[in-house]
Amino acid sequence: MKKFRFLLLALFASSFVANAQVKITHPGPGTPERIAVLDGIRSTTQAELKIPEVQYVVNTINVTNDWAYVSVAAKRKDGKPINAKAVCAYEIHGDACITKIEAVLRNMNGTWKLEEYFGGATDLWQMGYCDKKNFPIEIFGMKRSELCPAGYGQSMPPTKK
Repeated sequence: MKKFRFLLLALFASSFVANAQVKITHPGPGTPERIAVLDGIRSTTQAELKIPEVQYVVNTINVTNDWAYVSVAAKRKDGKPINAKAVCAYEIHGDACITKIEAVLRNMNGTWKLEEYFGGATDLWQMGYCDKKNFPIEIFGMKRSELCPAGYGQSMPPTKK
């Protein structure tokens, strides 16, 4: 009987740990979820680049529960090249302000809303999420311990008073 209880307890504990892991999905081309996530950044990209229709070459699209992270390259829907000097309102690093866009979105009531948007990011802006309680850092493609310095954000032990 003790062995049976131990096995049940071990089975319950292992299923609890498995459920605590973050499950990342990568919606494929043409899927409704991928279209909805990319539509969540489309109006911002079009406004920033002053282009009426934009499409994306997706480098990364990671989705978990109500959060998504995308890394994309923007291009004109008609295939014509984007003139970086004509449309960028900030310093140009090559044409990174056009072709490299990273964003975090949150699904609110079935609609993907833009949380953060960066064109031509050159630093680890994702570190700002280390302090965000219950945010799934794994959507950036790394573990919390890899992105967040020790003693920063959720990895920081409580201070004693």
